[in-house]
Parts: sequence; structure tokens; C-alpha cells
Amino acid sequence: MGVVLFVVSVAALLVIVIGVHEYGHCIVAKLVGIGVDEFALGFGPRLGGFSTSNTRYSIRLIPAGGYARLKGMVPGDRDTEPDSFYQASRWRRAAAILAGVVFNFAFAGVCFMVALLLPLSSAYGPGEAAHRAGLRNGDNIVAVDGIPIPAAPPSATDAAYFRATSAAMGHPVEVTYVRNGKTRHALVHPELLLANVSPGPHDSLPLGLLVITSVDGRPVGTGPPGSVVMDGAKVTLAGYVLTANGGKGKSFTGTDQGIEAATSIALGANQVAWKLGVSPGEPGANLWQALTNGYRDVGLTTICTVQGIIYLASTPKSGGITGPNGLVGPVGVAQIADTAAQEGWASYISTIGLISVSLGLLNALPVPFLDGGRLLFVLIETLRRKRVNPVTEAVVHAIGLAFILVVAMDITVGDISRL
Repeated sequence: MGVVLFVVSVAALLVIVIGVHEYGHCIVAKLVGIGVDEFALGFGPRLGGFSTSNTRYSIRLIPAGGYARLKGMVPGDRDTEPDSFYQASRWRRAAAILAGVVFNFAFAGVCFMVALLLPLSSAYGPGEAAHRAGLRNGDNIVAVDGIPIPAAPPSATDAAYFRATSAAMGHPVEVTYVRNGKTRHALVHPELLLANVSPGPHDSLPLGLLVITSVDGRPVGTGPPGSVVMDGAKVTLAGYVLTANGGKGKSFTGTDQGIEAATSIALGANQVAWKLGVSPGEPGANLWQALTNGYRDVGLTTICTVQGIIYLASTPKSGGITGPNGLVGPVGVAQIADTAAQEGWASYISTIGLISVSLGLLNALPVPFLDGGRLLFVLIETLRRKRVNPVTEAVVHAIGLAFILVVAMDITVGDISRL
């Protein structure tokens, strides 16, 4: 069942996200009078489909994406016919090119909206404190050390967890939870978690969520988190990186200065707090909240992604774009899709939205072969008032494709090293 879920979740994500992008090209090209020879989901041998309005719609064997083949985009392939791509005006070509990116962002908003409408059950990261104590996704925690945990609203749930773990100060807590209608109890040992996302110039800790296991060579004790790590002082910490799916990542030892104890529910930059490893469940939002917050999240995701890439590219300490904290390629996307599918529909649909935003941003880059690179040629043509030689443009796009493949291979090696 695990292998089947992995294959289906990865294939569905790739076909949906890339299919939406390519359908954007297809439908807008048709609207502005550019011919479309074929729109296909998948690659390889054709399994079936139908034809209408001079376009063949296909389902192909390999479910790893899709494509829209616009008439005349390849030099010499009917590029002189009236409805071919290069016979269209510049604004019509620009519209057909931009459509894929626009469709990706619009579709991401729909995904985030649907995910917000769905109720979210509690989740427990593999290898984290609550999971080690026996709790599993879907278990409903009703009390921590006798402090009731309300099911809603989410702010009250989060506040109750924060109050209970803060009061325990690192001591084991008794968690009361319900599984399949039966009340159960578990003893959970909280972990000291550090959000290291804004390192100082002389700090040597890795970026990300870090589980602290020792401070200045001594095992983590108990007490307020600010006193355990000596709030604001420079300390040597050891532990391990918490991976994206909640597992135990690479071990580390390093120094940091300016760490503060968290004073609110969510961990901020360079804040430390006791955590149980619980992602509380939430009831679904109403339609208006889901709609507005879904498209707000598209903007926030875009901004955070761009800021993250700039940070990776400009900060040698981060390891760079292809380093351990860098971009993910096909292997990383497959791992993310599999993890999200195991967490439930809301997580999986949100992940589809995140990948859709990422694909839109990638294609917006002014790199030959990508949509941004093709749009750049339309801009050059506008400024020169003369079309670039089709063969020259095709060669530049081929070089761009080769460059993209080399970068993708480098990122994939990084993906594999992080497995």
C-alpha cells in the first residue's frame, strides 16, 4: 500500500500541476487565434484521447507531466501558416506564453482554498516527542497534565498547548487522548526546539528547526527555556535537525548568540521553546475565509520563496541554492508529495498548491526555453521592431534547456544526499 500511495501521489501531483500550466498555454493560445496541435497529459506512447477544433487531446503512458504543442513554435514546422505561433502579433504571443504562469498561480489559490475548507486532524511528526510516546495521526488530544485542550477555535487550541508545555518546563507530561472512541494516556517527554532561521555573523548552527540535546556539553535539563540555554548568551549547542516530515536529520554541534525564549504560541526567529511535536487539528474554514486566505497565501508563498532563494544565493553559509538547505528537484518533490499524501487530503492539496506556485515562479525566470525566456525574445523583438531569426532563437532555447538540465541534475544529487 505504501508503494502504491507513493507512486499515485507523485504521479498525480506532477500531472495536475504541469497539466494546469500547459492547459493555460493551450486555452489562451486558442482564444487569441494561435493553433494548438496537441495537448497531452503524460509523455511517451499515446494511450487514447480525442480530436476537436484541429487539436488532438491525448493521455500518454508516462504520468510525469504533460505538454501543449503550439503550431509553428519549431522553425520549419508549419511556422508560415496564418494561425502559427510566430505569425501571431507580439501581444498574442505574449498572452499565450504568460498563460501558463498565470494559471499556476490561480490554481494554487484554488488548492489553498480547498485545503482550508477541509477539517484537519491532529498530526504527529515521525520521531518527535508525541510520536515516540505512541500517538499517531488522527489521535485527538483532550488534555495535557490535566489542562483541557479545546478542539476549536485554533487560537484557543494552540494557546492551551503552549500553556501546558510552558508549565511543564521540560518535565514529562501526561497526555490524555482519544483514539477510535477510546480514551488513552501517554507520557510524553517534551523536546527543546530552536527555530534557527536568522543566524548572526559568528553563529555556526545549521538553519532550520533544531532539536537541542545538550548545552555546553551537558544534557538538556529542565526549567524555563531561556534559562536552559542562558537567554541571550553565547552557548555551544548540540542536537539534530528536524526534517520536513518530522524525522531525525543530521546531527550538529555549533555556537549561537542571542537566542530568546518564545513568549508566544509560534516559534519566531532564533527562539527556543519546549515542544511536544503536535500539529493540532483544525475545523474547516468558511467559504469566504478560505477564498480570501487561499489567495493571500499565494502571495505570501511567492514572497517567502523569492526571499529564500535570494538568501540562499547571497549567503555562502547557507550552502547555496544546490546545498543542503537549497532547492529541491524531482526526488525532493516526490518525497514531499509522499509525505503530504500520508498526512491527509488537506496537506496533499496544500502541497499541490505550493508546487504550483514554485512551477509558476520557475517558468517566470528570464532563462531561455522557460516561459520567461520566450517572453524576453518577444520584448527584444518589440524593442528592435524586428523579429529575431527563428533558427537563432531555437538554438538559444536549446542551450537554455541544456543549462536547466545540468542544474536539475545538480539539485537532484542534493536531493539524494538528503534522503
